[in-house]
Amino acid sequence: MQDKVVGMLGVDDYIEYIYESPDNQRIDLYVSYFESLREGKQFHSPKNCIVGSGSEVVSTGVVDLPIDGERGRKIPVNIMVMKNRGERQIVLYWFQCRGRYIRSEYAEKVCRVIDSMVSRRTDGAFIRIIASEREDKDTSAELIDFTSRLVPVLEQYIPGRQLLSADGNI
Repeated sequence: MQDKVVGMLGVDDYIEYIYESPDNQRIDLYVSYFESLREGKQFHSPKNCIVGSGSEVVSTGVVDLPIDGERGRKIPVNIMVMKNRGERQIVLYWFQCRGRYIRSEYAEKVCRVIDSMVSRRTDGAFIRIIASEREDKDTSAELIDFTSRLVPVLEQYIPGRQLLSADGNI
């Protein structure tokens, strides 16, 4: 991303990768990380950013994402269909903060306040994955499969739940 965009977002770190399958299905993975979320350093809601970039939201919902290799474990993530210049895209996104998977921007803020008092942490990541819809494939199913395999990898890099000891140390 351009430096001015990174500065506007206020992220401490981020990655953006484009994956492409042998049959030319492209998946855009974006992960932003904030060491501390506070006034002026906040997550940007994809509902606002995507619409602000000229896309139209066609539908929104929730999908229970099965986690690869972990029988029965599922996490709820947002799914959104959007349209931009005649192209439809499927978007999965969530907030991964202090060991929690959170769908709602509002729930994330409530958890952040609680975590700031209990564990003195306000760090977190925002994950967004986009694929263009194709007529010859079930794009949603492919995106869900990709994402279910991605979550265990992300868990190795995004800090999880660490509680403070009685003396306030992690």
